[in-house]
Amino acid sequence: YLIFHEHISGLEFIRRTSDIHLQGLPVSLNGYQYQVFWEMREVWDDQYGRYGQLHDLLNGQGVTSIKESIKDLFLKPVRDSFSTAFNKQQLSAINKFAAEIVKLSDSQLAAEKLASEITRSSVLVEQFIKTDLAANNVDFDYLKIKLSDEATTATLRIWGLLRSIGKAVNPVEYPRFSRRLISELGLERPMTNILSSAGIPAEQIEGRILLVKILCRYQHHLTKAKIDDSRQLFRTLLDDGQIHNFLGINSFEGIIYFNQEAFEDLTWWLTAITVVDLTNANRPVDELLKLLQHWQGAAIRSEFQLEKLLEELEY
Repeated sequence: YLIFHEHISGLEFIRRTSDIHLQGLPVSLNGYQYQVFWEMREVWDDQYGRYGQLHDLLNGQGVTSIKESIKDLFLKPVRDSFSTAFNKQQLSAINKFAAEIVKLSDSQLAAEKLASEITRSSVLVEQFIKTDLAANNVDFDYLKIKLSDEATTATLRIWGLLRSIGKAVNPVEYPRFSRRLISELGLERPMTNILSSAGIPAEQIEGRILLVKILCRYQHHLTKAKIDDSRQLFRTLLDDGQIHNFLGINSFEGIIYFNQEAFEDLTWWLTAITVVDLTNANRPVDELLKLLQHWQGAAIRSEFQLEKLLEELEY
Protein backbone atom coordinates (compact mmCIF):
# COMPACT_ATOMS: atom_id res chain seq x y z
CA TYR A 1 0.00 0.00 0.00
CA LEU A 2 1.14 3.55 -0.76
CA ILE A 3 0.41 6.22 1.86
CA PHE A 4 0.88 9.88 1.01
CA HIS A 5 -0.06 13.41 2.05
CA GLU A 6 -1.97 15.81 -0.14
CA HIS A 7 -0.61 19.27 0.61
CA ILE A 8 -3.62 21.46 -0.23
CA SER A 9 -6.19 19.55 1.84
CA GLY A 10 -3.73 18.42 4.51
CA LEU A 11 -5.19 14.91 4.35
CA GLU A 12 -3.52 11.53 4.07
CA PHE A 13 -4.55 8.92 1.51
CA ILE A 14 -3.94 5.22 1.08
CA ARG A 15 -3.82 3.43 -2.30
CA ARG A 16 -3.19 -0.20 -3.20
CA THR A 17 0.15 -0.37 -5.06
CA SER A 18 -1.14 -3.07 -7.40
CA ASP A 19 -3.89 -0.64 -8.52
CA ILE A 20 -1.31 2.09 -9.11
CA HIS A 21 0.82 -0.36 -11.13
CA LEU A 22 -2.12 -1.22 -13.37
CA GLN A 23 -4.00 2.10 -13.52
CA GLY A 24 -1.61 4.80 -12.36
CA LEU A 25 -2.68 7.33 -9.73
CA PRO A 26 -6.08 8.76 -10.76
CA VAL A 27 -6.63 12.45 -10.00
CA SER A 28 -9.84 14.45 -10.50
CA LEU A 29 -9.44 18.23 -10.77
CA ASN A 30 -11.70 21.13 -11.63
CA GLY A 31 -10.45 24.16 -13.55
CA TYR A 32 -7.44 25.89 -11.99
CA GLN A 33 -7.26 23.27 -9.24
CA TYR A 34 -4.05 21.49 -8.35
CA GLN A 35 -2.85 18.91 -5.84
CA VAL A 36 0.58 18.24 -4.38
CA PHE A 37 1.39 14.72 -3.22
CA TRP A 38 4.31 14.31 -0.85
CA GLU A 39 5.70 12.26 2.04
CA MET A 40 5.01 9.07 0.12
CA ARG A 41 5.80 5.79 1.85
CA GLU A 42 5.10 2.16 1.09
CA VAL A 43 3.74 -0.19 3.76
CA TRP A 44 2.90 -3.88 3.86
CA ASP A 45 -0.36 -5.06 5.32
CA ASP A 46 -0.10 -6.44 8.84
CA GLN A 47 -1.25 -9.80 10.19
CA TYR A 48 -4.70 -8.38 10.93
CA GLY A 49 -5.20 -6.95 7.44
CA ARG A 50 -5.81 -3.50 8.89
CA TYR A 51 -4.38 -1.49 5.99
CA GLY A 52 -6.55 -3.42 3.57
CA GLN A 53 -9.61 -2.90 5.75
CA LEU A 54 -8.92 0.83 6.04
CA HIS A 55 -8.30 1.13 2.29
CA ASP A 56 -11.66 -0.46 1.52
CA LEU A 57 -13.45 1.49 4.24
CA LEU A 58 -12.17 4.88 3.03
CA ASN A 59 -12.91 4.06 -0.60
CA GLY A 60 -10.54 6.73 -1.86
CA GLN A 61 -11.34 9.37 0.75
CA GLY A 62 -8.63 11.11 2.75
CA VAL A 63 -8.23 11.27 6.52
CA THR A 64 -6.28 13.47 8.91
CA SER A 65 -3.96 10.62 9.88
CA ILE A 66 -3.70 7.10 8.49
CA LYS A 67 -1.86 6.03 11.64
CA GLU A 68 -4.68 7.23 13.91
CA SER A 69 -7.30 5.73 11.61
CA ILE A 70 -5.53 2.36 11.75
CA LYS A 71 -5.45 2.64 15.56
CA ASP A 72 -9.17 3.49 15.64
CA LEU A 73 -9.95 0.53 13.42
CA PHE A 74 -7.85 -1.79 15.58
CA LEU A 75 -9.38 -0.59 18.85
CA LYS A 76 -12.99 -0.40 17.68
CA PRO A 77 -13.86 -3.93 18.91
CA VAL A 78 -12.46 -3.07 22.37
CA ARG A 79 -14.34 0.23 22.56
CA ASP A 80 -17.58 -1.37 21.37
CA SER A 81 -17.31 -4.26 23.81
CA PHE A 82 -16.44 -1.83 26.64
CA SER A 83 -19.71 0.01 26.02
CA THR A 84 -21.68 -3.23 25.81
CA ALA A 85 -20.12 -4.64 28.99
CA PHE A 86 -20.91 -1.41 30.81
CA ASN A 87 -24.48 -1.08 29.59
CA LYS A 88 -25.61 -4.70 29.81
CA GLN A 89 -23.58 -5.94 32.79
CA GLN A 90 -24.23 -9.46 31.48
CA LEU A 91 -21.78 -12.35 31.60
CA SER A 92 -21.77 -12.78 27.80
CA ALA A 93 -20.94 -9.09 27.30
CA ILE A 94 -18.23 -9.20 29.99
CA ASN A 95 -16.71 -12.34 28.42
CA LYS A 96 -16.57 -10.67 25.00
CA PHE A 97 -14.93 -7.57 26.44
CA ALA A 98 -12.40 -9.70 28.34
CA ALA A 99 -11.57 -11.62 25.16
CA GLU A 100 -10.90 -8.37 23.25
CA ILE A 101 -8.63 -7.08 26.03
CA VAL A 102 -6.66 -10.34 26.11
CA LYS A 103 -6.05 -10.09 22.36
CA LEU A 104 -4.22 -6.80 22.94
CA SER A 105 -2.40 -7.85 26.09
CA ASP A 106 1.23 -8.98 26.17
CA SER A 107 0.56 -11.08 29.26
CA GLN A 108 -0.51 -14.73 29.31
CA LEU A 109 -3.75 -13.78 31.02
CA ALA A 110 -6.73 -16.01 30.27
CA ALA A 111 -9.95 -14.31 29.21
CA GLU A 112 -11.86 -16.34 31.82
CA LYS A 113 -9.69 -14.95 34.63
CA LEU A 114 -10.16 -11.39 33.43
CA ALA A 115 -13.92 -11.87 33.10
CA SER A 116 -14.00 -13.24 36.64
CA GLU A 117 -12.11 -10.19 37.97
CA ILE A 118 -14.44 -7.82 36.11
CA THR A 119 -17.50 -9.58 37.54
CA ARG A 120 -16.09 -9.55 41.06
CA SER A 121 -15.24 -5.85 40.87
CA SER A 122 -18.67 -5.05 39.44
CA VAL A 123 -20.36 -6.80 42.38
CA LEU A 124 -18.29 -4.75 44.86
CA VAL A 125 -19.17 -1.49 43.15
CA GLU A 126 -22.86 -2.39 42.92
CA GLN A 127 -22.95 -3.22 46.64
CA PHE A 128 -21.49 0.17 47.36
CA ILE A 129 -23.88 1.97 44.99
CA LYS A 130 -26.85 0.30 46.68
CA THR A 131 -25.47 1.67 49.96
CA ASP A 132 -25.33 -1.82 51.41
CA LEU A 133 -22.80 -0.46 53.86
CA ALA A 134 -24.23 -1.51 57.20
CA ALA A 135 -23.31 -5.13 56.49
CA ASN A 136 -19.70 -4.03 56.28
CA ASN A 137 -19.83 -1.91 59.43
CA VAL A 138 -19.98 1.27 57.39
CA ASP A 139 -22.90 3.47 58.26
CA PHE A 140 -22.64 7.17 57.59
CA ASP A 141 -24.68 9.54 55.47
CA TYR A 142 -21.73 11.36 53.91
CA LEU A 143 -21.21 8.75 51.20
CA LYS A 144 -24.91 8.44 50.42
CA ILE A 145 -25.24 12.08 49.39
CA LYS A 146 -24.33 11.46 45.74
CA LEU A 147 -25.28 7.83 45.21
CA SER A 148 -28.77 8.62 43.93
CA ASP A 149 -27.19 10.57 41.07
CA GLU A 150 -26.88 8.62 37.81
CA ALA A 151 -23.74 10.51 36.81
CA THR A 152 -22.06 9.39 40.05
CA THR A 153 -23.01 5.75 39.66
CA ALA A 154 -21.90 5.72 36.02
CA THR A 155 -18.53 7.15 37.04
CA LEU A 156 -18.12 4.53 39.77
CA ARG A 157 -18.97 1.71 37.37
CA ILE A 158 -16.45 2.97 34.80
CA TRP A 159 -13.79 3.16 37.52
CA GLY A 160 -14.66 -0.37 38.67
CA LEU A 161 -14.37 -1.71 35.13
CA LEU A 162 -10.97 -0.10 34.53
CA ARG A 163 -9.74 -1.11 37.98
CA SER A 164 -10.57 -4.76 37.35
CA ILE A 165 -8.75 -4.82 34.00
CA GLY A 166 -5.64 -3.25 35.49
CA LYS A 167 -5.68 -5.59 38.47
CA ALA A 168 -5.91 -8.69 36.29
CA VAL A 169 -3.46 -7.67 33.55
CA ASN A 170 -0.83 -5.90 35.64
CA PRO A 171 -1.33 -6.80 39.33
CA VAL A 172 1.93 -5.13 40.44
CA GLU A 173 1.35 -1.65 39.02
CA TYR A 174 -2.35 -1.74 38.29
CA PRO A 175 -3.25 1.77 39.59
CA ARG A 176 -0.95 3.39 37.00
CA PHE A 177 -1.83 0.76 34.40
CA SER A 178 -5.57 1.34 34.87
CA ARG A 179 -5.13 5.04 34.17
CA ARG A 180 -3.03 4.38 31.05
CA LEU A 181 -5.70 2.09 29.63
CA ILE A 182 -8.01 5.03 29.01
CA SER A 183 -5.74 6.68 26.44
CA GLU A 184 -4.00 3.56 25.12
CA LEU A 185 -7.29 1.85 24.27
CA GLY A 186 -9.01 5.03 23.15
CA LEU A 187 -11.69 4.63 25.81
CA GLU A 188 -12.38 8.37 26.05
CA ARG A 189 -14.90 7.97 23.22
CA PRO A 190 -17.15 5.30 24.77
CA MET A 191 -16.70 6.92 28.20
CA THR A 192 -17.94 10.20 26.74
CA ASN A 193 -21.05 8.49 25.37
CA ILE A 194 -21.72 6.71 28.68
CA LEU A 195 -21.28 9.86 30.77
CA SER A 196 -23.37 11.91 28.37
CA SER A 197 -26.19 9.35 28.62
CA ALA A 198 -25.90 9.63 32.41
CA GLY A 199 -26.79 13.31 32.16
CA ILE A 200 -23.40 14.99 32.41
CA PRO A 201 -23.33 18.16 30.27
CA ALA A 202 -20.93 18.14 27.33
CA GLU A 203 -18.75 20.87 28.83
CA GLN A 204 -18.20 18.76 31.97
CA ILE A 205 -17.34 15.46 30.28
CA GLU A 206 -13.62 16.18 29.99
CA GLY A 207 -13.43 17.00 33.69
CA ARG A 208 -15.25 13.80 34.61
CA ILE A 209 -12.87 11.69 32.50
CA LEU A 210 -9.99 13.46 34.24
CA LEU A 211 -11.58 12.46 37.56
CA VAL A 212 -11.73 8.80 36.48
CA LYS A 213 -8.02 8.92 35.61
CA ILE A 214 -7.26 10.36 39.04
CA LEU A 215 -9.34 7.68 40.77
CA CYS A 216 -7.56 4.93 38.83
CA ARG A 217 -4.14 6.29 39.72
CA TYR A 218 -4.88 6.93 43.41
CA GLN A 219 -7.25 4.08 44.19
CA HIS A 220 -5.04 2.90 47.08
CA HIS A 221 -3.77 6.27 48.23
CA LEU A 222 -5.86 6.32 51.40
CA THR A 223 -6.31 2.62 52.16
CA LYS A 224 -3.59 2.68 54.82
CA ALA A 225 -3.97 6.35 55.66
CA LYS A 226 -3.39 7.62 59.16
CA ILE A 227 -4.26 11.07 60.36
CA ASP A 228 -0.62 11.68 61.33
CA ASP A 229 0.26 11.43 57.62
CA SER A 230 -2.44 13.89 56.59
CA ARG A 231 -0.17 16.63 55.23
CA GLN A 232 2.14 14.27 53.31
CA LEU A 233 -0.79 12.39 51.79
CA PHE A 234 -2.20 15.61 50.39
CA ARG A 235 1.19 16.87 49.24
CA THR A 236 1.63 13.69 47.21
CA LEU A 237 -1.63 14.41 45.45
CA LEU A 238 -0.51 17.96 44.69
CA ASP A 239 2.57 16.62 42.88
CA ASP A 240 0.23 15.36 40.15
CA GLY A 241 -0.54 17.93 37.44
CA GLN A 242 -3.92 16.34 36.74
CA ILE A 243 -4.98 16.94 40.34
CA HIS A 244 -3.75 20.53 40.08
CA ASN A 245 -6.10 20.97 37.13
CA PHE A 246 -8.97 19.21 38.85
CA LEU A 247 -8.68 21.37 41.98
CA GLY A 248 -8.68 24.54 39.89
CA ILE A 249 -5.53 25.80 41.58
CA ASN A 250 -4.97 29.44 40.64
CA SER A 251 -3.12 32.54 41.81
CA PHE A 252 -4.70 35.89 42.69
CA GLU A 253 -2.71 38.82 44.04
CA GLY A 254 0.16 36.52 44.96
CA ILE A 255 -2.00 34.03 46.89
CA ILE A 256 -2.60 30.50 45.59
CA TYR A 257 -6.18 29.30 45.92
CA PHE A 258 -7.99 26.03 45.26
CA ASN A 259 -11.63 25.55 44.30
CA GLN A 260 -13.85 24.66 47.26
CA GLU A 261 -16.32 22.52 45.30
CA ALA A 262 -13.52 20.67 43.50
CA PHE A 263 -11.79 19.94 46.83
CA GLU A 264 -15.02 18.60 48.36
CA ASP A 265 -15.65 16.57 45.20
CA LEU A 266 -12.17 15.03 45.22
CA THR A 267 -12.33 14.10 48.91
CA TRP A 268 -15.74 12.48 48.42
CA TRP A 269 -14.50 10.38 45.51
CA LEU A 270 -11.28 9.32 47.20
CA THR A 271 -13.27 8.35 50.28
CA ALA A 272 -15.80 6.41 48.21
CA ILE A 273 -13.28 4.26 46.32
CA THR A 274 -11.27 3.68 49.50
CA VAL A 275 -14.38 2.42 51.29
CA VAL A 276 -14.94 -0.04 48.42
CA ASP A 277 -11.43 -1.41 48.99
CA LEU A 278 -11.56 -1.44 52.79
CA THR A 279 -14.94 -3.11 53.02
CA ASN A 280 -13.85 -5.71 50.47
CA ALA A 281 -10.93 -6.54 52.77
CA ASN A 282 -13.15 -6.38 55.88
CA ARG A 283 -10.94 -3.65 57.26
CA PRO A 284 -12.20 -0.79 59.48
CA VAL A 285 -12.76 2.68 58.07
CA ASP A 286 -12.26 4.62 61.32
CA GLU A 287 -8.88 6.11 60.35
CA LEU A 288 -10.21 7.07 56.94
CA LEU A 289 -13.15 8.94 58.49
CA LYS A 290 -10.87 10.78 60.90
CA LEU A 291 -8.62 11.80 58.00
CA LEU A 292 -11.61 12.96 55.96
CA GLN A 293 -12.97 15.11 58.80
CA HIS A 294 -9.50 16.59 59.35
CA TRP A 295 -9.15 17.48 55.66
CA GLN A 296 -12.59 19.07 55.53
CA GLY A 297 -11.96 21.14 58.65
CA ALA A 298 -8.55 22.22 57.40
CA ALA A 299 -10.02 23.34 54.06
CA ILE A 300 -12.58 25.58 55.78
CA ARG A 301 -10.03 27.08 58.17
CA SER A 302 -7.63 27.73 55.28
CA GLU A 303 -10.18 29.95 53.52
CA PHE A 304 -9.28 27.85 50.46
CA GLN A 305 -5.72 29.15 50.30
CA LEU A 306 -3.30 26.36 49.41
CA GLU A 307 -0.43 27.32 51.71
CA LYS A 308 -2.78 27.76 54.65
CA LEU A 309 -4.35 24.39 53.88
CA LEU A 310 -0.97 22.64 54.07
CA GLU A 311 -0.31 24.36 57.40
CA GLU A 312 -3.70 23.32 58.74
CA LEU A 313 -3.17 19.72 57.63
CA GLU A 314 -0.24 19.35 59.99
CA TYR A 315 -1.60 17.17 62.79
